[in-house]
Amino acid sequence: QSLLPLHCLRMFRGIDMNDMLCGVSVIDVEDWKQNTLCSGGSRDHPTVKLFWDFVTVLNQTNRRRLLQFATGSCVVPLGGFAEMSPAFKLNISNLPTSSIPLANVCDCELILPPYHSGSMLKRKLMIALEHNTSFGML
Repeated sequence: QSLLPLHCLRMFRGIDMNDMLCGVSVIDVEDWKQNTLCSGGSRDHPTVKLFWDFVTVLNQTNRRRLLQFATGSCVVPLGGFAEMSPAFKLNISNLPTSSIPLANVCDCELILPPYHSGSMLKRKLMIALEHNTSFGML
């Protein structure tokens, strides 16, 4: 009550307060796509297209797992991906295609080898997500 008068809080539903304090758990792929910076290739790079095709078919749980892997957080800021700081980055690297994706969590960056097929991208990303320990020790 010392930070905010109680009457101000009453205008919000519980879910609204949760979103404001914790972030939004429903991930809008179009918002994510529009607010992503691409390095190592343009938005038209074949691997970038494969990535977004993959994200589009993921359920919300796996989208949150992917976001957690790449950014360290499984929720989106209240204003959407435009409010993410730093902005989400998708980096198409020169890693061999036999490699699994990497993440630079501090910079909200997902680093992908130049995969040539959707099935390879899916297989490698799912391996990374299944073994993600979120800063834990292996």
